[in-house]
Amino acid sequence: MEDQRKTLSPQDHLIGYALSRSEADCFRAWNVSTWEAAYSFASERLGTKPTSIKQLRDEFDALTDSPRKGWRNREPRAHILSVFDQFRSLTDSEVMELVSGALQGRDLDDVYQAISAASTMRDAASRLETGRRAESFFCENVHAILTPQAGRVIDLTSSGKGFDFALEGHPGVAIEVKGLVGPSGSLLFTDREYREAEIRQQNYWLCVVHSLDKVPSAKVLVNPASELKLRPIAPTMAQTRWACTFRTSG
Repeated sequence: MEDQRKTLSPQDHLIGYALSRSEADCFRAWNVSTWEAAYSFASERLGTKPTSIKQLRDEFDALTDSPRKGWRNREPRAHILSVFDQFRSLTDSEVMELVSGALQGRDLDDVYQAISAASTMRDAASRLETGRRAESFFCENVHAILTPQAGRVIDLTSSGKGFDFALEGHPGVAIEVKGLVGPSGSLLFTDREYREAEIRQQNYWLCVVHSLDKVPSAKVLVNPASELKLRPIAPTMAQTRWACTFRTSG
């Protein structure tokens, strides 16, 4: 008999994420055609209530490209964001490989470690390319994005100062540019970028260039350290990184 007090496991969260991101792959792999059947399939193998799996899917709907609205009227919980950040860079086939292992009772860490190294390298390369496209868009459209009176852009992208650009005639202003392929997604900041934003406050401007895969657009946030709900994530190479979820509306 199912334990009604069961604490949701990493496997449960993975299944919720997979159903939100790749429902067609899950339905096909599990040979089901309805949501009820999908919840029951996972429930029987994980010992988790079908309603709990549905609720996890709904929470992830607010972060993935799902057409469903999900829980968009509230800020995602920290552990949901953590799971999203952990798996978002994986391909659909890699996610389904993890799902298969989870449903078979395999140790998720063993499966994850086997594919994470290549995924991390691929994600880093993708973020680098997205960042370059965003920076190019910003430089080409700076007066439309900021103001016609904006001064000449000073490129500091290779300086390691914690921001990408300065503006001639605007001493003290630091501009950091982030890019997103779609209209929303997760933004990552180095610890230096975060510290500069905290110190400079109103003089630190974040320009998010989003929808790069369609019609690029930009939104400028002044003092992002106070406006965005940044959270520390696992250190990489002994350096803490900071993350938040960005949406163009809502």
